[in-house]
Amino acid sequence: MGRPASICVTGASGFVGRALCGALVLRGYPVLACSRRGMTPMPGVETVTLADYAQAPMADALVHLAEPADLAGIVAEQAEAVAGEAIRVAEALAGRGYRRLLYLSSAAVYGDMERHPRRTDEAVSAYNSYTGMKLAGERAMLAGGGVAVRLSNIYGPGLKPGTVIADIMAQRHAPGPLTVRDAAPVRDFLWLEDAVAGLTAMLEGKASGLFNLGFGESASVGDISRICLDLWGRKGEEVISTTPSGRESVLRLDISRTTDSFGWHPAVSLLDGLARLCAAEAAA
Repeated sequence: MGRPASICVTGASGFVGRALCGALVLRGYPVLACSRRGMTPMPGVETVTLADYAQAPMADALVHLAEPADLAGIVAEQAEAVAGEAIRVAEALAGRGYRRLLYLSSAAVYGDMERHPRRTDEAVSAYNSYTGMKLAGERAMLAGGGVAVRLSNIYGPGLKPGTVIADIMAQRHAPGPLTVRDAAPVRDFLWLEDAVAGLTAMLEGKASGLFNLGFGESASVGDISRICLDLWGRKGEEVISTTPSGRESVLRLDISRTTDSFGWHPAVSLLDGLARLCAAEAAA
């Protein structure tokens, strides 16, 4: 495809969206940043406040980020309604005529029952409202000739509370042992700047279809906790699981197809990324 003439980003006020908009502007793109609640102005970015993302302004390319991060904690009927609305928007956007479509799905669609790195050619099925929403969004965007990206756990500066790494980082100066909900789950963690570089490569590339975006390696929540304790000078302190599930939970990604198709590969290891976060926190 080559460079898009202009790019519309929905959900631009979020963690990934804001970072992506900033990076695209630095690469010289005209960017339309869309959000429902408005957002702090960014140099070189035109902000658009929308009540309905299905009415996102036209541009050469669309990056659709504006979906709930999860549907946990709400009753089934409400989750189904939220998912249905998100599917309606994705289907509408897929038919608007954008020359390049990029949809952010989630690695959660694979589940956590397999140890091997998950590939995009594996059969998957919805096991809750959230994964049903993401799979329906993938189908809509792929039918429109776009790219659907199954994203791993993204971390970096500005990570919101409630995520695993943010909750660990918040305990740097807390007395007593470091606590996590469950130290056992194994996941793929990708540095924010690497994620943005991968999305940019997909926008500028020619390939379409379904791709994974992650680091390609994995670590347990306990591993991350112990790395952070080491970085804080608290090596050997205890890590306690407050609500352990007692079952194996693994989600690794195979990113070889993404690397082959777009020439992208992650540059920041988990150790380096956590060190950067710790340094940024110490300097704040």
